[in-house]
Amino acid sequence: ELTRRSAERLIRDALENDNFVLFCQPVFSLQAERITQYELLLRLRDPHGRLVRPFAFLEPADRFGLMAEIDRWVVEHALELLARDSSGDLRLEVNLAGQSLGDPELTAIIEQQIAMTDLDPARLILEVSENVAVANLEDCKRLAKRLRGLGCGFALDDFGSTFASFRHLRDLPINFLKGPL
Repeated sequence: ELTRRSAERLIRDALENDNFVLFCQPVFSLQAERITQYELLLRLRDPHGRLVRPFAFLEPADRFGLMAEIDRWVVEHALELLARDSSGDLRLEVNLAGQSLGDPELTAIIEQQIAMTDLDPARLILEVSENVAVANLEDCKRLAKRLRGLGCGFALDDFGSTFASFRHLRDLPINFLKGPL
């Protein structure tokens, strides 16, 4: 088990030395009856090359205020994966933490990458869980509108998992609703 200090050191080292790993989890569309995109799952390698359980580093990262930096890392790598996809069919979902919703650097990274490449922004879908959206509603609305203005997709995950009223969420420009199965 990681201590508080070792977790922070491990996370900072992962950010500086690319010790994070992304796995692609297929997303099956019931409407299209096929896999239509992939959700990126973040994992961290320790100095011995072993994967660290997500909760062991994500919870401390949140506590240390490092989630926005981690989310920027994931978005940059997602954009690189999309740019390298010669088929142009790959679509990726990236989960965002509450700390990232008001992060101007995040949208700047996306804007720059879209401007520098011929990347179809609709292939990048940013996803926020319902409880994070409700807790940060104004920041979430601003981010969602900005992303949609760029042409990116926006998803609300775990829909129906909180007691949030649909009235609070109806103003979010959402492409995808994902609920618990």
